[in-house]
Amino acid sequence: MQDLLKVAFRNVGRNRRRSFITIVTVFIGCVVVSGTRGLLNGLQDEIRSSLTRKMHGDIQIHKKGYQDSIESNPYKILVPYEETILNKIRSVPSVEEIAPRLRIFGMLNHQKSQTTTPVMVVGIDSNTELTVCPRIKQVVRKGQMLDSSKEHFDKNPEDESLDEAKGLEGPAPLTSVKSQNHHQIVITPSLQRGMGAEIGDEMVLLIADKNNMQQAIIAHLVGIMDYAMIGAASKMAWMDFTTLQKTAGIPKQASELVLSIKAGTLADEEKQKVEQVISSDLIAETWLEIGGLFRDVMALQNMVFSIVLFIVFSIVISAIVNTSLMTVMERTREIGTLMALGYRRVHILTLFLTEFAIIGFAGGVSGLVVGSSLIAWLHQKGVPFTVPGQAFSTVLYPRVHLAFLFLVLCLAVLAALVAGIIPAYRASRMRPVQALSAASLIAFLLLSVNSFAKSPQEITKEVESKLAPNNFKATYLFTNHRTDGTTTEYRVTFQSKDIDHVHGYFVKPDREKGREILRVDDQLWTYLPGVGRAVRLADRDSFAGGDFSNADVLRVDWSSQYSSKMLKETTNQWIMELVAKGPNASYAKLRLWVDKNTVQPVQQHFYDSGGTLLKRCLYGQVRKFGSLERPSALRMENVITKQASELKIVEMNFPGQLPANRFMVTSLGK
Repeated sequence: MQDLLKVAFRNVGRNRRRSFITIVTVFIGCVVVSGTRGLLNGLQDEIRSSLTRKMHGDIQIHKKGYQDSIESNPYKILVPYEETILNKIRSVPSVEEIAPRLRIFGMLNHQKSQTTTPVMVVGIDSNTELTVCPRIKQVVRKGQMLDSSKEHFDKNPEDESLDEAKGLEGPAPLTSVKSQNHHQIVITPSLQRGMGAEIGDEMVLLIADKNNMQQAIIAHLVGIMDYAMIGAASKMAWMDFTTLQKTAGIPKQASELVLSIKAGTLADEEKQKVEQVISSDLIAETWLEIGGLFRDVMALQNMVFSIVLFIVFSIVISAIVNTSLMTVMERTREIGTLMALGYRRVHILTLFLTEFAIIGFAGGVSGLVVGSSLIAWLHQKGVPFTVPGQAFSTVLYPRVHLAFLFLVLCLAVLAALVAGIIPAYRASRMRPVQALSAASLIAFLLLSVNSFAKSPQEITKEVESKLAPNNFKATYLFTNHRTDGTTTEYRVTFQSKDIDHVHGYFVKPDREKGREILRVDDQLWTYLPGVGRAVRLADRDSFAGGDFSNADVLRVDWSSQYSSKMLKETTNQWIMELVAKGPNASYAKLRLWVDKNTVQPVQQHFYDSGGTLLKRCLYGQVRKFGSLERPSALRMENVITKQASELKIVEMNFPGQLPANRFMVTSLGK
């Protein structure tokens, strides 16, 4: 096993190019996955922090039926707020602070504009509230936060006087007497806009106390607070808890108790501990239970990420399979040698799987190092981001758990192993004689090719010389097959001086008889007997309404218009790619299959500039015409229209030098 491990490491280092490609594939996958998870963790941390440190706290204690009764009668769902219950709750070790809140519905009047609107007013104690929800200061958009230490009740001097009244002759009317109390109120932006209120304006809150008696609180607007989150009411106001409690006549009671717990503890577990120390008519709810919408949003985010994770590693596996199969094909001689030395099939299988595991581990580790380093850097810098539902941007601090990085590393190694199972199995099933003979044959072919190889340019020119020889006369039969089942035939006689001088004369059908076509260098003309004149044509135009273009028939000049390169060389064929040198070529790219024994074209593909396959030409029925041997039948298949045209050479001869005047535009129609 130790020897196999050494050989595996050696092979990974020896096949540097393929190993590098595979490692880079795993590397990219791990960087993408770890980076995406880090950003998603940062986003979910911000959502969690906004809910727990701005709005809900970690745990809330309510009366059972709280959500159903808060709007109908808030005094029926009050919880006790006294030292007895507070001490019980504080007995839970993880509880750090308890903040009371009181929720009452009332009517808010803006004295300056005399605008009145219904609101839900929340009473808070600024001291405890800021401890439980320290980020609440961030939602104050204008003015300042409530300060409970500045709240106080002062008796009106007019109410204290027991002197005789003097009626209208006495002091100014009571309407001119201003309240001496110092109360504060904070409202939402929508209320501010609706009332036209400004910081410092006097407002009156009218509520019904527990005895259903109307009470009024005169307060001054000190701040505008905007949670800007889904689920936050638009018509809300905040006042001091004690002030609201006294006015409502409910001492030692609150609508809810909000708890903050120690960092690192789980809210679900601490909730159960809190429920054990409170009375049975009270319930404890975590921030996730209260903010149910955000719980669903985070669950959806995690599900989408799982799908992304699956897709990324599926792509990684597909890429590794491709390179792995090529690696096995290139190492047949090595496999045969190992088997001849006594290695068993299980050893070969283990060897290849070990190599893939090493590659997966290397790619995974490098990808996770880069990905986690990037996340750590972003965590230090922060990423400005607007959470959906918020009107103001916040800063995300991406992070990734060590356990998740380990999971991704395991997945990277597993993906490499899964991708390598098929290639490794194929390698282990080879027979020693087969592997060695295949390797010998490959070596022989390589030596033969190196000794007698032709360049792609030479092959291209040799094929051209067979398809477009000089000084020939020939009769071609064109048949166009249309998708509606109809066919049309054209019989054309050609004579060619060279590649740049070709003349064609239509013999059939009768409606085309007498039509001529002429190529002189880069110019292409056709003579129409019906109008008695010659007109210009383009190389890309259809020849005789079929799938051959004029250039396909009248100018086979690939060596000057295209650059040739070898794509692949098999036992029997050369597969070459011809790329256009300039814009005058009829196609952006060609692919040509050539028989190695006869140097005859077998198949050809035609592509546009976007890499789309337009047509393919099939060559066959090689015949000998004089001393020239070439395909006598061509079938051009249009990939776009699903139609085809056929060209058959009826006869071809070589009469010698052809007269030059035959290849002049002035000779057309004569």
